[in-house]
Amino acid sequence: MTSSTFDLPSAIAALARVPCFAPLSEATLTTLANESRYLSWPAKTRLGSLGDAPKSIWVLLTGKARVFHETGDHQVTVKHLMAPCTVFEKEVIAECPIEDCVETLVPSSAFEIPAKRFRAVIRETPDAAWNLLLDVSQRFCLAARNERVLLAEPEARLASVLMAMIEWFGREGASGTRIQLPLTQKDLADHTGVSLRTMSRLLRGWSESNIVSRHKGWIVINDVTRLTELSRGLRHNLNYPGFGNTDRSLAHASTSRAPNTSPSRHLAHTEERGADDALNESAVDST
Repeated sequence: MTSSTFDLPSAIAALARVPCFAPLSEATLTTLANESRYLSWPAKTRLGSLGDAPKSIWVLLTGKARVFHETGDHQVTVKHLMAPCTVFEKEVIAECPIEDCVETLVPSSAFEIPAKRFRAVIRETPDAAWNLLLDVSQRFCLAARNERVLLAEPEARLASVLMAMIEWFGREGASGTRIQLPLTQKDLADHTGVSLRTMSRLLRGWSESNIVSRHKGWIVINDVTRLTELSRGLRHNLNYPGFGNTDRSLAHASTSRAPNTSPSRHLAHTEERGADDALNESAVDST
Protein backbone atom coordinates (compact mmCIF):
# COMPACT_ATOMS: atom_id res chain seq x y z
CA MET A 1 0.00 0.00 0.00
CA THR A 2 1.38 3.36 -1.05
CA SER A 3 0.20 6.85 -0.10
CA SER A 4 0.89 9.43 -2.79
CA THR A 5 -0.43 12.53 -4.52
CA PHE A 6 -3.35 12.52 -6.93
CA ASP A 7 -4.84 14.56 -9.75
CA LEU A 8 -7.65 16.47 -8.04
CA PRO A 9 -9.87 17.20 -11.10
CA SER A 10 -9.77 13.56 -12.20
CA ALA A 11 -10.44 12.38 -8.65
CA ILE A 12 -13.46 14.70 -8.33
CA ALA A 13 -14.80 13.45 -11.68
CA ALA A 14 -14.49 9.86 -10.42
CA LEU A 15 -16.25 10.69 -7.15
CA ALA A 16 -19.09 12.35 -9.08
CA ARG A 17 -19.70 9.10 -10.97
CA VAL A 18 -20.25 7.11 -7.76
CA PRO A 19 -24.03 7.04 -7.10
CA CYS A 20 -23.97 8.15 -3.46
CA PHE A 21 -21.69 11.09 -4.24
CA ALA A 22 -23.34 12.14 -7.52
CA PRO A 23 -25.79 14.62 -5.86
CA LEU A 24 -23.00 16.51 -4.08
CA SER A 25 -21.83 19.91 -5.28
CA GLU A 26 -18.39 20.35 -6.77
CA ALA A 27 -17.33 22.32 -3.67
CA THR A 28 -18.42 19.47 -1.38
CA LEU A 29 -16.68 16.89 -3.56
CA THR A 30 -13.49 18.96 -3.49
CA THR A 31 -13.63 19.19 0.30
CA LEU A 32 -14.28 15.47 0.57
CA ALA A 33 -11.33 14.67 -1.70
CA ASN A 34 -8.99 16.93 0.25
CA GLU A 35 -10.09 15.38 3.56
CA SER A 36 -9.51 11.84 2.31
CA ARG A 37 -6.34 9.78 2.14
CA TYR A 38 -5.22 8.67 -1.32
CA LEU A 39 -3.72 5.17 -1.56
CA SER A 40 -2.60 2.82 -4.31
CA TRP A 41 -1.92 -0.93 -4.36
CA PRO A 42 -0.48 -3.56 -6.67
CA ALA A 43 -2.61 -6.45 -7.93
CA LYS A 44 -3.63 -9.20 -5.48
CA THR A 45 -3.70 -6.86 -2.46
CA ARG A 46 -6.22 -7.72 0.25
CA LEU A 47 -8.31 -4.62 1.11
CA GLY A 48 -10.45 -6.24 3.78
CA SER A 49 -11.42 -9.58 5.26
CA LEU A 50 -14.43 -11.16 6.91
CA GLY A 51 -14.84 -9.88 10.46
CA ASP A 52 -12.65 -6.78 10.12
CA ALA A 53 -13.96 -3.61 11.79
CA PRO A 54 -14.98 -1.05 9.12
CA LYS A 55 -13.14 2.14 10.06
CA SER A 56 -13.60 3.76 6.64
CA ILE A 57 -14.95 3.24 3.15
CA TRP A 58 -12.80 2.96 0.04
CA VAL A 59 -13.77 4.85 -3.09
CA LEU A 60 -12.04 2.91 -5.86
CA LEU A 61 -10.77 5.53 -8.33
CA THR A 62 -8.83 3.30 -10.73
CA GLY A 63 -8.49 -0.42 -11.22
CA LYS A 64 -10.56 -3.50 -10.50
CA ALA A 65 -11.22 -5.66 -7.43
CA ARG A 66 -13.17 -8.78 -6.55
CA VAL A 67 -15.46 -9.60 -3.65
CA PHE A 68 -15.33 -13.19 -2.46
CA HIS A 69 -16.25 -15.59 0.32
CA GLU A 70 -13.44 -17.56 1.94
CA THR A 71 -13.63 -20.87 3.78
CA GLY A 72 -10.27 -22.30 4.76
CA ASP A 73 -8.15 -22.36 1.59
CA HIS A 74 -11.20 -22.22 -0.70
CA GLN A 75 -12.61 -19.03 -2.19
CA VAL A 76 -15.78 -18.28 -4.16
CA THR A 77 -15.98 -14.98 -6.06
CA VAL A 78 -19.28 -13.14 -5.54
CA LYS A 79 -18.78 -10.15 -7.85
CA HIS A 80 -16.24 -7.84 -9.43
CA LEU A 81 -15.85 -4.15 -8.70
CA MET A 82 -14.66 -1.72 -11.35
CA ALA A 83 -13.68 1.88 -10.65
CA PRO A 84 -15.23 4.18 -9.75
CA CYS A 85 -17.24 2.54 -6.95
CA THR A 86 -17.42 2.27 -3.16
CA VAL A 87 -16.25 -0.60 -0.95
CA PHE A 88 -17.46 -1.41 2.62
CA GLU A 89 -20.15 1.29 2.57
CA LYS A 90 -22.92 -1.00 3.88
CA GLU A 91 -20.80 -2.14 6.82
CA VAL A 92 -19.90 1.45 7.68
CA ILE A 93 -23.55 2.55 7.60
CA ALA A 94 -24.68 -0.45 9.68
CA GLU A 95 -21.58 -0.30 11.93
CA CYS A 96 -21.15 -4.05 11.47
CA PRO A 97 -18.04 -6.16 10.78
CA ILE A 98 -17.04 -6.64 7.14
CA GLU A 99 -19.06 -9.45 5.54
CA ASP A 100 -16.86 -10.30 2.54
CA CYS A 101 -13.23 -10.38 1.50
CA VAL A 102 -12.01 -7.91 -1.12
CA GLU A 103 -8.77 -7.88 -3.09
CA THR A 104 -7.47 -5.97 -6.09
CA LEU A 105 -7.25 -7.74 -9.45
CA VAL A 106 -4.94 -5.18 -11.08
CA PRO A 107 -2.97 -2.15 -9.82
CA SER A 108 -5.62 0.09 -8.24
CA SER A 109 -6.03 3.34 -6.32
CA ALA A 110 -8.66 4.70 -3.96
CA PHE A 111 -9.69 7.39 -1.52
CA GLU A 112 -10.07 6.34 2.10
CA ILE A 113 -12.98 8.28 3.64
CA PRO A 114 -13.39 7.97 7.44
CA ALA A 115 -16.58 6.22 8.53
CA LYS A 116 -17.82 9.21 10.54
CA ARG A 117 -17.42 11.58 7.58
CA PHE A 118 -19.21 9.21 5.19
CA ARG A 119 -22.13 8.69 7.56
CA ALA A 120 -22.46 12.48 7.90
CA VAL A 121 -22.69 12.88 4.11
CA ILE A 122 -25.46 10.27 3.91
CA ARG A 123 -27.40 11.77 6.81
CA GLU A 124 -27.18 15.31 5.49
CA THR A 125 -27.99 14.59 1.82
CA PRO A 126 -31.31 12.77 1.17
CA ASP A 127 -30.53 12.26 -2.52
CA ALA A 128 -27.19 10.65 -1.59
CA ALA A 129 -28.99 8.35 0.85
CA TRP A 130 -31.50 7.32 -1.83
CA ASN A 131 -28.74 6.64 -4.35
CA LEU A 132 -26.87 4.55 -1.79
CA LEU A 133 -30.02 2.52 -1.09
CA LEU A 134 -30.50 1.90 -4.82
CA ASP A 135 -26.85 0.98 -5.28
CA VAL A 136 -26.72 -1.47 -2.35
CA SER A 137 -30.06 -3.03 -3.34
CA GLN A 138 -28.75 -3.73 -6.84
CA ARG A 139 -25.65 -5.36 -5.38
CA PHE A 140 -27.70 -7.66 -3.17
CA CYS A 141 -29.86 -8.66 -6.15
CA LEU A 142 -26.69 -9.43 -8.10
CA ALA A 143 -25.27 -11.57 -5.28
CA ALA A 144 -28.55 -13.52 -4.99
CA ARG A 145 -28.60 -14.16 -8.74
CA ASN A 146 -25.02 -15.38 -8.75
CA GLU A 147 -25.66 -17.69 -5.80
CA ARG A 148 -28.27 -19.49 -7.92
CA VAL A 149 -25.62 -20.03 -10.59
CA LEU A 150 -23.61 -22.03 -8.03
CA LEU A 151 -26.40 -24.64 -7.97
CA ALA A 152 -25.85 -25.49 -11.65
CA GLU A 153 -23.50 -28.08 -13.13
CA PRO A 154 -19.81 -27.07 -13.18
CA GLU A 155 -19.69 -26.85 -16.99
CA ALA A 156 -22.60 -24.40 -17.11
CA ARG A 157 -21.13 -22.40 -14.21
CA LEU A 158 -17.78 -21.96 -15.94
CA ALA A 159 -19.41 -21.04 -19.25
CA SER A 160 -21.60 -18.39 -17.61
CA VAL A 161 -18.63 -16.90 -15.73
CA LEU A 162 -16.51 -16.73 -18.90
CA MET A 163 -19.41 -15.13 -20.79
CA ALA A 164 -19.59 -12.44 -18.10
CA MET A 165 -15.82 -11.91 -18.28
CA ILE A 166 -16.08 -11.46 -22.05
CA GLU A 167 -18.59 -8.67 -21.45
CA TRP A 168 -16.34 -6.77 -19.05
CA PHE A 169 -12.80 -7.76 -20.04
CA GLY A 170 -13.08 -9.20 -23.57
CA ARG A 171 -10.94 -7.91 -26.43
CA GLU A 172 -11.38 -9.16 -29.97
CA GLY A 173 -8.27 -10.53 -31.65
CA ALA A 174 -7.21 -12.60 -34.62
CA SER A 175 -7.42 -15.84 -32.65
CA GLY A 176 -10.68 -15.09 -30.82
CA THR A 177 -11.90 -13.06 -27.87
CA ARG A 178 -9.13 -12.54 -25.33
CA ILE A 179 -10.11 -12.08 -21.68
CA GLN A 180 -7.89 -9.20 -20.60
CA LEU A 181 -7.57 -10.32 -16.99
CA PRO A 182 -4.81 -12.39 -15.34
CA LEU A 183 -6.42 -15.77 -14.60
CA THR A 184 -5.01 -19.03 -13.31
CA GLN A 185 -6.95 -22.29 -13.06
CA LYS A 186 -7.29 -21.61 -9.34
CA ASP A 187 -8.80 -18.18 -10.07
CA LEU A 188 -11.42 -19.80 -12.31
CA ALA A 189 -12.10 -22.50 -9.72
CA ASP A 190 -12.67 -19.77 -7.13
CA HIS A 191 -14.98 -17.89 -9.49
CA THR A 192 -17.14 -20.94 -10.13
CA GLY A 193 -16.94 -22.71 -6.76
CA VAL A 194 -15.50 -25.99 -8.10
CA SER A 195 -12.38 -27.96 -7.24
CA LEU A 196 -9.11 -27.36 -9.04
CA ARG A 197 -9.26 -30.92 -10.41
CA THR A 198 -12.70 -30.29 -11.92
CA MET A 199 -11.54 -27.02 -13.43
CA SER A 200 -8.50 -28.69 -14.98
CA ARG A 201 -10.72 -31.39 -16.52
CA LEU A 202 -13.17 -28.86 -17.95
CA LEU A 203 -10.48 -26.65 -19.49
CA ARG A 204 -8.66 -29.66 -20.94
CA GLY A 205 -11.83 -30.85 -22.67
CA TRP A 206 -12.71 -27.37 -23.95
CA SER A 207 -9.17 -26.88 -25.23
CA GLU A 208 -9.34 -30.15 -27.16
CA SER A 209 -12.68 -29.01 -28.63
CA ASN A 210 -11.16 -25.62 -29.57
CA ILE A 211 -13.66 -23.74 -27.42
CA VAL A 212 -10.91 -22.05 -25.39
CA SER A 213 -7.16 -21.70 -25.75
CA ARG A 214 -4.29 -19.65 -24.38
CA HIS A 215 -2.30 -17.00 -26.19
CA LYS A 216 0.72 -15.48 -24.48
CA GLY A 217 -0.74 -16.44 -21.12
CA TRP A 218 -4.22 -14.96 -21.70
CA ILE A 219 -7.37 -17.07 -21.93
CA VAL A 220 -8.89 -16.82 -25.41
CA ILE A 221 -12.45 -17.82 -26.27
CA ASN A 222 -12.34 -19.37 -29.73
CA ASP A 223 -16.02 -20.32 -30.00
CA VAL A 224 -18.36 -17.87 -28.26
CA THR A 225 -21.44 -19.54 -29.78
CA ARG A 226 -20.56 -22.91 -28.29
CA LEU A 227 -19.70 -21.29 -24.94
CA THR A 228 -23.15 -19.65 -24.92
CA GLU A 229 -24.75 -23.04 -25.50
CA LEU A 230 -22.76 -24.57 -22.66
CA SER A 231 -23.98 -21.86 -20.27
CA ARG A 232 -27.52 -23.32 -20.68
CA GLY A 233 -29.15 -19.94 -20.29
CA LEU A 234 -27.44 -19.10 -17.00
CA ARG A 235 -26.57 -15.45 -16.51
CA HIS A 236 -23.65 -14.76 -14.21
CA ASN A 237 -23.08 -11.05 -13.56
CA LEU A 238 -19.79 -9.49 -12.54
CA ASN A 239 -21.57 -6.28 -11.67
CA TYR A 240 -25.09 -4.89 -11.45
CA PRO A 241 -27.04 -3.12 -14.23
CA GLY A 242 -26.63 0.37 -12.76
CA PHE A 243 -22.84 0.14 -12.51
CA GLY A 244 -21.17 3.30 -13.75
CA ASN A 245 -24.53 4.68 -14.86
CA THR A 246 -25.56 7.62 -12.71
CA ASP A 247 -28.60 8.21 -14.95
CA ARG A 248 -30.34 5.52 -12.86
CA SER A 249 -29.81 7.63 -9.74
CA LEU A 250 -32.33 10.10 -8.37
CA ALA A 251 -29.81 12.89 -8.87
CA HIS A 252 -26.54 12.72 -10.72
CA ALA A 253 -23.52 14.82 -11.49
CA SER A 254 -23.72 17.41 -14.24
CA THR A 255 -21.70 17.01 -17.39
CA SER A 256 -19.32 19.71 -16.21
CA ARG A 257 -18.53 17.73 -13.04
CA ALA A 258 -18.53 14.23 -14.47
CA PRO A 259 -16.87 14.06 -17.88
CA ASN A 260 -16.73 10.71 -19.66
CA THR A 261 -13.03 10.39 -19.04
CA SER A 262 -12.02 9.08 -15.63
CA PRO A 263 -8.68 8.33 -13.91
CA SER A 264 -9.10 4.67 -14.86
CA ARG A 265 -8.83 5.60 -18.55
CA HIS A 266 -5.61 7.51 -17.92
CA LEU A 267 -4.10 4.42 -16.27
CA ALA A 268 -5.44 1.84 -18.74
CA HIS A 269 -2.01 1.28 -20.29
CA THR A 270 -0.45 0.88 -16.84
CA GLU A 271 -3.01 -1.75 -15.81
CA GLU A 272 -2.49 -3.68 -19.03
CA ARG A 273 1.27 -3.69 -18.57
CA GLY A 274 0.82 -4.87 -14.98
CA ALA A 275 -1.44 -7.69 -16.14
CA ASP A 276 1.11 -8.82 -18.71
CA ASP A 277 3.86 -8.81 -16.06
CA ALA A 278 1.70 -10.87 -13.69
CA LEU A 279 0.98 -13.45 -16.37
CA ASN A 280 4.64 -13.73 -17.30
CA GLU A 281 5.29 -14.72 -13.69
CA SER A 282 2.20 -16.92 -13.25
CA ALA A 283 0.47 -17.83 -16.49
CA VAL A 284 -2.73 -19.82 -16.70
CA ASP A 285 -1.96 -23.35 -15.58
CA SER A 286 -1.45 -25.83 -18.36
CA THR A 287 -4.29 -28.19 -18.98
